[in-house]
Amino acid sequence: MLREIKRQFKGSSGPVTLEVVKEAQIYDWFLTNRSTHRLASYPVISDPTCVLPVGMKLTVISIRPRNGIVVSNPSGKTFDIFAADLKRHVKIV
Repeated sequence: MLREIKRQFKGSSGPVTLEVVKEAQIYDWFLTNRSTHRLASYPVISDPTCVLPVGMKLTVISIRPRNGIVVSNPSGKTFDIFAADLKRHVKIV
């Protein structure tokens, strides 16, 4: 999926848009799973500006070599999505 995003980002005249397919949250500066499970790696964030509901559109700002991408949500908050989390949380629109 990262390869396809890179291709569209470099070749398109407009912005590359992604859609959230699984509820997630912005933890510090990167995207994580939003889970209340007791063994979850990160705590659930209560700040509504950090919660990404299913269907939210994200805009790709830049590509990080081998790490993932930097995106912006509609409220203007920028954060990273690691390459390993792309398929799990977003799809290309």
